[in-house]
Amino acid sequence: MDGTLRLVADGTEVDVRAGEMYIVEAGVEHAVRPGSRGTLVIVEHASNAAQCCDRDCSP
Repeated sequence: MDGTLRLVADGTEVDVRAGEMYIVEAGVEHAVRPGSRGTLVIVEHASNAAQCCDRDCSP
């Protein structure tokens, strides 16, 4: 993806750039900040899908 996603999550300002990922847990207040631009992908998953992070999920 390209550009920068500027967001605030749980009162913390975060900039997410190309090649980066930021996880916002369910129920956490979050919003996109002014100045965000580019193309991004939003992935929503069930809470048990996070178990993938406990092992190598490479193809």
